[in-house]
Formats: sequence, C-alpha cells, structure tokens
Amino acid sequence: IIENKNNKPIIHSFQHVSFSTGPQTGIASGQSLISTETDFQLSIQQIQYQFDQNALQFEADTLIVSRDSIHLTALRLLPLYTREEFAELAPEHADWIQISSRNISGYGINLLEWILHKNFTADSIDIGTAHIESYKNRNITQEQRIKPLFFQLLNKIPNPIDIQSVGFRNIDAFYSELVPGKNTPGTISFNNISGSCNGITNRPENSGQNIVIQANGLLQNTVSMQLNLVWP
Repeated sequence: IIENKNNKPIIHSFQHVSFSTGPQTGIASGQSLISTETDFQLSIQQIQYQFDQNALQFEADTLIVSRDSIHLTALRLLPLYTREEFAELAPEHADWIQISSRNISGYGINLLEWILHKNFTADSIDIGTAHIESYKNRNITQEQRIKPLFFQLLNKIPNPIDIQSVGFRNIDAFYSELVPGKNTPGTISFNNISGSCNGITNRPENSGQNIVIQANGLLQNTVSMQLNLVWP
C-alpha cells in the first residue's frame, strides 16, 4: 500500500494474511459442551507501516489475534534517518529513538468491544524482552518542549483504556545526548529491567485508581536499583 502525504510516498505492507473461524467451547450441558460463541484467528506474518513523513517505521512479526488474546513474536519501531540527522529531517520528533522487543502477549482482551466501540480492555500484557535506544543531538537547533508524564499521556488518549497489569522483563534502555560543541555523546543505561505496571486506565469512573509501577535492574550495568512509583 502506497500513501501519499505532502507529495512523499509512504509505504505500508501486510504479508501472508490468513483468517479462520471455528466453534468456541462454552457451557457444559449434561454430557456435552454447548458452543456459545464463534472463535476466530487472524494471522499476519509481517507488518511494515511508515509514518511521520517517512521518519519512522513500525514493524511486527507473526501477529496472531484471536477473540480474547494477541501474540506478537517481535515488535520494532525503527527510525528511517541516522541519529545524527534525525532532529533536522524529522522536526516533529527531535529525539532519535529505536525500539525492538520480542514475545509480546495480551490476554483477556475483548476484541469485539475494541473494534466496535474503540474500548480497549485487557487482563494482562506480557513483554518478554526489549531493547530501547534514544539519542538527542543538541548541535541541531530544536524547539524546546515539555514532555508530559506517563499518566498525562494516558489521559490524552481519546478512547477508554483499562489494562489490569503489564509485566516486563529483560529490558535494556540507553539514553545518549550530544551537547552543543561536542563530538562524542554521553550515555546512561538501565539494564536487565524487570517488573510490572498495574492499574493502567483513563476511564473517568476509575479516576481514583492508582497506577503502580514496581521494577528492579541495574544502572550502567553495575549498580543495583529498585523503583516503586504510584500515580497520581
């Protein structure tokens, strides 16, 4: 699929798509089981989606969707410019960022509610492993921005979200910054991060509910650290 934006072609692709349906086991009646709903499975081998004027590309490998679960073998967010020139060529995203993760699964998801009413609920989401890199080049003039906190971003999402728990493990995150007049960036890293985030919601009826993050790992791959956060 080729989409034109501002006279620039943006390419999206979906490879090896399959869809199947079948009975879903339901309530027991006597010696037999009554099928109360129809289950389905959508499988896509690979997705590539470019956005932000070809500055970023989203990729997913082996996406499998059923009535109440989602599984991804791999998920990637890739910048399409080098980190040295990203801030100049992608002014809406001053920070170069690259994310790769594997084995992402979601359970207890009401997909029909999501599709029909844009209402996303999930019992749990599990992230098997992830590698995150971010880079800021301050040698390129950039508009100063105040970045919102996590719960502020959550409240800006127009559709309801309610996720009981997100578990993560084996996460490595690196932030590098090149200060004006320098040629070599400084880097800070957070390594082997594992933990959970509970109570993720933007529903008004849950406004009193806290978002709780608990995590542990290593700072600069040497010093042990532990994080406990409660919002709001």
